[in-house]
Amino acid sequence: MATEHESMMGILRLYELRSEETMRKARDWFTTGFYPESAQDILNVLVSKRSADFRMVASYWDMASAFVVFGAISEEMFNAINTEHLAVYAKLQPFLEELRAMPGVPPYLYLKHLEPVVLRLPDAQERVARNPTDLQLRFELGESFFNASRFRDAVPELQRARQNPHARLKAMNLLGCCYGELGMLDLATKQLEEASQEIVSMDTMKKDILYNLGIIYERMNETEKSLACMKQIYEVDYGYRDVAGRVESSYERDNSGP
Repeated sequence: MATEHESMMGILRLYELRSEETMRKARDWFTTGFYPESAQDILNVLVSKRSADFRMVASYWDMASAFVVFGAISEEMFNAINTEHLAVYAKLQPFLEELRAMPGVPPYLYLKHLEPVVLRLPDAQERVARNPTDLQLRFELGESFFNASRFRDAVPELQRARQNPHARLKAMNLLGCCYGELGMLDLATKQLEEASQEIVSMDTMKKDILYNLGIIYERMNETEKSLACMKQIYEVDYGYRDVAGRVESSYERDNSGP
């Protein structure tokens, strides 16, 4: 079995490999542009212009998992640091049995080494079931980066997570806040305005988005727009954060004029 130091060095080397530009583009396509509905879809992509991208991603994660299977990298460390391998497995898992039965198919195509690594996780079934396209994991990672004030790291994860209908509005809200923290106030308002427009009822999510939008407008010295956001919340939830104080103080200022 690999020592902790050996595992760490192996994982760092794997990280370097998947950070290479061609590999990064292939991974982005696999995550956001590849949605197979049958084993035939996978076979079709192997003879398409995306063949190299597919083979690069699938063979990379099967190779990385082989290091775990043969003890060259600690399984616990590998799973603690990576999440993308779960998404790759989840996307191909429905078709693995059929692919495995095809004569002459290379082992990486049915994830010979990746599958046992994933299935040994205690919550493997649950995580695969709720993450068929990696997008929930993207949101969770982006949210973790945001909570750790790593706003620049959070941006690409949250941008991808917007494609998940179950996390879209949360991702848009956090993405707008990230842009705000990075000083990109125009991008922040655009993101938060779009998110607000997608919600009809004044639920908790919309109130949070409107509040964040109001704060961004305030930073842009757009006082009327900021106050308009706060008033929308005030009309339905007097006790939400410091909205009451903000709205009521604006009337006090107006009434104390010359």
